[in-house]
Amino acid sequence: MDLSSRQVWFDRALPWLLGAGVAALAWFTGNSLELPPELWDEVAVAASLRPPAHEFPIVWQNILSIVISNFGIDAGIRCLKLAGPVSLGLLAVMAFRLFAGCLPGVMKKDARRTSWGRWIVRSLVIQGALLFVLSDPVWRAGRVLSPEMLSLLATLLIFLLGMYAMEKSKASYAYLTGALSGFAASEIPLAFLVPAALSLCLFRRSLDPDRQDEQPLNNPAVLTVVLRRMAWIFVLCWIAASVVNLASFRLNGGVGAADAGAFVGVVNYLLNYIAASVKVANAFGWMLMAAVVLIPLLIVAARVRALMDVKKFMPVAYGCFLAVVCTLAFLQSSGFRDFHFWRWSYGSIRSQYLLCLCLFATSLTAMLTLSAFATDIYFRNHGKLLRTMFPEEMEVCNPIVWRVLRSFRPSIGLLRPVMRFEPLVVLALAVPFKFDQTVHEMTSIVNGIVRQTADECGDSTMLFTDGSFDAAVEVAAKKDGRRLKAMSMMSGAGRYDTALRTRGVESEEDQTLLSIGAADALRTWVTTENPCVSNIALQVGLELWRKNNLPMPRAGGLVSRTAGFPSGMSESYAESARSMAERILRLYADGKPMESGYPELNSLFLFGQWRLSRMCRMRANEADGRHDVKTSEMENALADQLDRFNPEWQKIQEKMDWIGKQDGMRLTPREGLRLGLERADFRLARSYARKVVLSDADDVHANFALGMGYFTEKQYGRAEMHLKKCLVRAPREPAVLNNLAIVQLRLGRFAEAETNALQALRHFPDSSEIKTTLQHIRAAREGRPVEPSQLRCR
Repeated sequence: MDLSSRQVWFDRALPWLLGAGVAALAWFTGNSLELPPELWDEVAVAASLRPPAHEFPIVWQNILSIVISNFGIDAGIRCLKLAGPVSLGLLAVMAFRLFAGCLPGVMKKDARRTSWGRWIVRSLVIQGALLFVLSDPVWRAGRVLSPEMLSLLATLLIFLLGMYAMEKSKASYAYLTGALSGFAASEIPLAFLVPAALSLCLFRRSLDPDRQDEQPLNNPAVLTVVLRRMAWIFVLCWIAASVVNLASFRLNGGVGAADAGAFVGVVNYLLNYIAASVKVANAFGWMLMAAVVLIPLLIVAARVRALMDVKKFMPVAYGCFLAVVCTLAFLQSSGFRDFHFWRWSYGSIRSQYLLCLCLFATSLTAMLTLSAFATDIYFRNHGKLLRTMFPEEMEVCNPIVWRVLRSFRPSIGLLRPVMRFEPLVVLALAVPFKFDQTVHEMTSIVNGIVRQTADECGDSTMLFTDGSFDAAVEVAAKKDGRRLKAMSMMSGAGRYDTALRTRGVESEEDQTLLSIGAADALRTWVTTENPCVSNIALQVGLELWRKNNLPMPRAGGLVSRTAGFPSGMSESYAESARSMAERILRLYADGKPMESGYPELNSLFLFGQWRLSRMCRMRANEADGRHDVKTSEMENALADQLDRFNPEWQKIQEKMDWIGKQDGMRLTPREGLRLGLERADFRLARSYARKVVLSDADDVHANFALGMGYFTEKQYGRAEMHLKKCLVRAPREPAVLNNLAIVQLRLGRFAEAETNALQALRHFPDSSEIKTTLQHIRAAREGRPVEPSQLRCR
């Protein structure tokens, strides 16, 4: 085998080596350790736990449904995780092929002259493929075989077929492109743009006078017939695939749960298809993509052949433009998240699939610009160009021409080493960031919350939630062979939400209640002491027990259960929940995890953080009932730390902070605190006190307001904690000592209560309120009944 043959075989093997390297990197960086939260609903649909909410992505769900029905839900999830790195490797292979085909012929022709020229081309194509695959959106979509990844693989395959149709000028490739595009367009509305772009490229190619040869697709007349047939094939395949999609949607129960009224069916499918096409990005998102992605690519693609002509000089203006464009394109795949254009306005680009295509375009832009620079540095003979353009001036040694020639030498001497080390810079600024474990840790915590929630529900058949983790908890319970229905207290009265609540319910009375809402059903069941609430799990709605003076359900780590927990399991679950809370706090101690995450994960992470905090409060209240001061203070302190780092919780509190817009002016936190205390409105005072303690943790008035606010809500452990903080600076304040004594009386710690009441009386001997408190304490110690209404803080 000669040298040329070995080069050809190596070029064929190189993309597969690159794909294997990318797949290995994805595997060893833990890219498939946990199931992404955005896939929970789709997995639940594929496992027949829920009806589909929309007609896309039906193909992906059908594939997963076959795996789950034959091998189980565990096997289906493992299959998705294993296919993630593999799909990233295949993306790298196809991107390599596409970028190699997109290089202008002049560069490939010159690169064939020498072995080192081949290596330059290989380096550029590898860089383009890596910039695409290592970009955050593509890397995130490839953690598992997600619907976006499946669509992306199909799209790149269509691009490859289109490229072969242009290179080999065969109508069969064009027809196959139209067929696959039709199937893809039924799943991804944006995919209809692919055959349109291919048709435009083919038509533009046929008008190029340099390509008027015997190839059939370069003949405009022949191309017109081919494009017409390709369009018909596309339409027919799209209709056939859409019929299959709609049939699958109906078969899976989607039509029965669709909130579409009389438009259920073909009309609704078409309306949703249009809506899905329109909602992929808002107006600002399209402008952002045009400015950063489309316009630079169009300019570079239009000028790159002229710029890479080795018989011409590259203008300085174009060189500066290419440098700026290349830098901007490269930054989209680097680890510098602040430079990612899709982060400049969260939510402006709503489709992950569209975002991945944008990154493909920016990677192509970077590769083309690097190719232009490589041509200028390695393949262009500037001295020969000057002698060709200025033969007479060169003969007489014209100083102006020699200055021009000398001006190229330092630039070449500087840029050539830069181009040699530039691939290493690309790898250094992209690959190490894939080892960042923040997103993996956040996903692990969220999945851990899901698994523990399902475990704690035990043999309960219903879990009342806020709706955030419902599908995932149902999937986790199904993996253990249990059927658990998650009842969202926040769900509306729409047809889909109603179908979720009423599925599997046989009683007509319960169906009627659940059709109104989960909150109304739970309220009715609690007040009428319905037997169905004797063994349910709760995360929200616990206030109903407190309002009806019923014994509170036993709190575990993440849920409360009316039937309680098996012996010792409650403490085990609580310890596990505290461990997850500590993991969350460590993430905040190391930085800001929200900057590494993405919107779907961030939202669920904060919900999980809020849920852990809420259950800490529940366990603290139980510890108060057991007179366990140490546990109560520990749980309350942990909850305070979780809430302090939770911006969503802070937003809720801020709505209360500015209630006191009095006399047309906003109050400062201390002014609002003073106003609330003067009015004895402890709820208002507490809303302002939270901001005061952030800057001064031992502020007497703020801690007094917080303690009294929690006392009114019967959270005596938290009330005691804040009243004790008041004593740091005001150890002789009678009001604080008296109220602390009342709180300790409520907690059953009579000796401590009497000590504080006597100390308060020593500082304020004439106070009838303190004397009354002492009487109640002594009566309680002697076992005489005391009316709860008489034990009020003053």
